[in-house]
Amino acid sequence: MLAQLILQCLEVNEFGEQRCKLLHCFCIISDISFVRRVFAAFIYATENSEQLLQFTSFASTVALHFPSAMLEGLKELVKRPNIYISMFNDRRQRFQTFYNIMTLLKWAKETAENSGIQTSMFGLRYDQFVDTISIAELGGLLIRFGVSSLAVFLESLETMNEESYDKFTIAIEFIEEIDGAAPMEPGMSFTISNYLSVVYVHCLRLIKIDDNPRYGTVAVLKLNKLVKHILSQKWAFSKNRFVSTFVKEVLMSSTELFGIGLDLTELEN
Repeated sequence: MLAQLILQCLEVNEFGEQRCKLLHCFCIISDISFVRRVFAAFIYATENSEQLLQFTSFASTVALHFPSAMLEGLKELVKRPNIYISMFNDRRQRFQTFYNIMTLLKWAKETAENSGIQTSMFGLRYDQFVDTISIAELGGLLIRFGVSSLAVFLESLETMNEESYDKFTIAIEFIEEIDGAAPMEPGMSFTISNYLSVVYVHCLRLIKIDDNPRYGTVAVLKLNKLVKHILSQKWAFSKNRFVSTFVKEVLMSSTELFGIGLDLTELEN
């Protein structure tokens, strides 16, 4: 029901505008738990810039009643992406979603820079990535969302072609846009290390000597740059933990990657 209404609201025409007015009424008579799901569904399902503008027009009316709706919707989506994948009957994460989030953060940054006071679009302030635990958590959630989506996407690939490489690049650029100024919670750091290691191994698996261009090789180089970015931030991301999980993942997959080694897949940690 909600997915159908969201898709109708995203139609860039008079019908879509009327549906947005209807959904606006539903939102203002509901509580923040419903509103955050609406915003998360919009961010997930939007397919182009015109639809994103339509969403922000709708959001501006709801934010008058729920000022934190955009931030709450963003956190809802990256915490529970599978809910929205299922809601719209998708098989896997839409890579357009990464672009949508990047664009919203960019617009928030621009409005903050062009304003004489420290405010921005819908309270989604780019400078919220500062020395506070809650925002450090958000940065970690965004990175986990990116790397976990990549891990699931790469797992099903047998070869990396131009289309899959472009999707891979979108996710990498999404993560590189996230800056951090506060220590990351250790459990989040551990989870991200695990997903990053899985992504690395999948990219190594997709390296084909005879490929031209060698998308797998370039993907590994992009990952190297991404890890340098993460380690350079003030998240206190553990380099030793990442190296440990990466080496373990390579050893577990050594037969598949190199054609040599023991099958360790049945061993416990």
